[in-house]
Amino acid sequence: MRLALSQFCLPTLSTREFLDVAARAGAEGCELGVIGGPRDLEDTKAMIAAVRGSAVKIEMINALRDWALPDDPDCRPVFDLLLEVAVETRAPWILCVAPIRFEDMPPREEVIASASERLAFFAELAGQAGVRLALEQVGLSSTLIGAQSGIRSLADAVAVVEAAGPTVALALDSYNLATGGNPFEEIAQIQSCPVSTVKSRLYAALETLKNVLAPAQR
Repeated sequence: MRLALSQFCLPTLSTREFLDVAARAGAEGCELGVIGGPRDLEDTKAMIAAVRGSAVKIEMINALRDWALPDDPDCRPVFDLLLEVAVETRAPWILCVAPIRFEDMPPREEVIASASERLAFFAELAGQAGVRLALEQVGLSSTLIGAQSGIRSLADAVAVVEAAGPTVALALDSYNLATGGNPFEEIAQIQSCPVSTVKSRLYAALETLKNVLAPAQR
């Protein structure tokens, strides 16, 4: 396991500045915040150029949203953009966030079936480029306050990952696990669930505490 710093921890910095801070802080890797979260959109060509000029390894590209439900808008352009960034930065993973809505969330069974099918589709496309996908279960959204999650429980997230195929991984986020009401006992049982070679399919996303690097933003 490597400790990776999320770009969303330092949202006011450009990618070049962020990677410089990460390198000086001794981070073993970084997660790029390409779309969504607290960062303003940054030109992806500038982000790629910054990565190529840095020695810091990119662990994951964040994130594909609004992809899982039958009536979601076409997310293929966004996926293609994220995949391009992943390939150009040699990032092994793209994060796929569980569906979140303020209203009109389909029934649980429909969410799981649709998310499984779509995740498998995108995983096949990503795999052709040597990139894998990781599904992040969402408890309470930190970006859309008050929104409802379609994959709130860890059990549902595991079911989607299993159905999507052996190349798909499960991303564990401490905030989402806690706000989803998932007990530690359930988290510990992941290793015994019927997910083949769980360690190679499990991507634990760790964020370095903001307070450690906050002075770099001043």
